[in-house]
Amino acid sequence: MFNIRAKGIQESVNPNLLSGFINVIRGMLQISANSDIESMNLSEQKLIFHVSTYPDKNLLYIARVYNKVKDKNIKKQLQKIAEVFLAKYGPQASQWKCETSLFEGFEKDLAEYLLD
Repeated sequence: MFNIRAKGIQESVNPNLLSGFINVIRGMLQISANSDIESMNLSEQKLIFHVSTYPDKNLLYIARVYNKVKDKNIKKQLQKIAEVFLAKYGPQASQWKCETSLFEGFEKDLAEYLLD
């Protein structure tokens, strides 16, 4: 629904393709292991996941951080981001039909969560 990154970070892959890929991996793991994925380690970075439900949709929030950052701190931040997002866009999110422009401007609400 939205992609926000810290200043100076450039994406080398389309964020929609990346999130689709992650959702496929997540779905396969849920089916095969009957469990949800909490994080994924890369060589120097990791992806940390948070899922929130509103009211009948699961929304996945993903943070990409360096390995030295504590998962617990990022999970708390993702929880806060989910709360802010649902407070502002909950009704639109539950009826979402792939129109990402509905969520433009959300980056301003998240400035305090982005690390440079």
